[in-house]
Amino acid sequence: MSNYETKRTLRSFWREEGNPRLKGLLLAALPNTGVRAEDVGRAWVDDPKERERMLELAPPRTLTAPVSQSYAPGAHDGAEESRELENVARTLASDEFGSDDEAKRFLAGDTGMDKDKYIKRALLQDSVTELDVLFREELETSIIMGAQPRKVFRDAANVVNVSKRKGDLPRGSNQTYAGVYSQGATIGTGDRSYDTVPYECVKVAQAFEITDELVNESEPDVVEDLVRATGAAVENTINRIALVEALDNAGGSFDAQVGGTLDASAVQALNGAATQVDLANFGPADTAVVHPEFEQALFDDSNVVYANRGGSTQPLQDRQLGGIMGMERWESSDGTYNNGADTDTVNPSNTWGYANTGEYGAIAYERDQLALVVWQDFDMATKDYEDPIRDLQGSNVRSWVDAVYKQPDAAATVTY
Repeated sequence: MSNYETKRTLRSFWREEGNPRLKGLLLAALPNTGVRAEDVGRAWVDDPKERERMLELAPPRTLTAPVSQSYAPGAHDGAEESRELENVARTLASDEFGSDDEAKRFLAGDTGMDKDKYIKRALLQDSVTELDVLFREELETSIIMGAQPRKVFRDAANVVNVSKRKGDLPRGSNQTYAGVYSQGATIGTGDRSYDTVPYECVKVAQAFEITDELVNESEPDVVEDLVRATGAAVENTINRIALVEALDNAGGSFDAQVGGTLDASAVQALNGAATQVDLANFGPADTAVVHPEFEQALFDDSNVVYANRGGSTQPLQDRQLGGIMGMERWESSDGTYNNGADTDTVNPSNTWGYANTGEYGAIAYERDQLALVVWQDFDMATKDYEDPIRDLQGSNVRSWVDAVYKQPDAAATVTY
């Protein structure tokens, strides 16, 4: 592959879906791409303006890495001790910084270099150690990029990062009131009672496997796509765990049917569920998660659509209504709940949908009362492995999570 072809390939990565830095490193590392690491280094896109121009040429839907990122070896665990002595890192630092003090700060992780400049120089030096660290960092970036579009409950719940797998979360009672005292009377300390709710994180994991044949075919796009798909799968299951907890253990419910006939519009039903939260002395309900069929019912209501237009047709064109009745609204796919373990003891036959009697179509709740518990040491963590029996190598991605209500009465479902 000529220098011109290598440049063109690297620039195409910036115009495509995915992580261009990981694809570029794969181009340098895979055996049959026709280029060496130094060749990729010479052609690497290290000008931020050029990277920005490439992104402008990309389709609007493109999911890619940030234009500019900083990098420092010391930002990684144990790097200050092990990497400060690395000859390559010292060489790269002395090339970039004018003084020894600045170079030492960079090696210690106190200051950063433009990541693409660093990758370019590491490729030119063909530093296996530094390139391995850079590759793993971009691998993690691609995993998170795959998970990002699937995020629902990381935004729609109160994320609690914990340092152990099992434990207890403190919770308060519902709304309380201060006392009224005469002048000089002793002011009470309050009667707000606290107890705890237990959590137990479970491991959510998915592996991506790269066969020797795929390595020999040397297709960076294919490998990078496998990595992103793995992050997406893990995030989907995190959403499933949270939605099953949210629906099965909600304290309230609003039935949209009266006498077997749908009596309330989707908006009225969601309002009814929010009212259930208020009547339980929680709220106001600030979050709603809806099934796609319930979402359709919202968009079929012309009053809601026109009320949200605000003089523009853009919300309807983008199929985005934004918040509704003071609640942020999130859509969760049909399979998120229906294929999960049904632990609903109140309505064990209920499913997630809005077309048949008894189906859960939506849930309204107070966000702070639904906790998505994440064991922070293992959130989207990776571990590599090699299987010589099946001629493949791979990595697994794992998170440890649980979802619990602090107060179940702060949520109410909508049933069809």
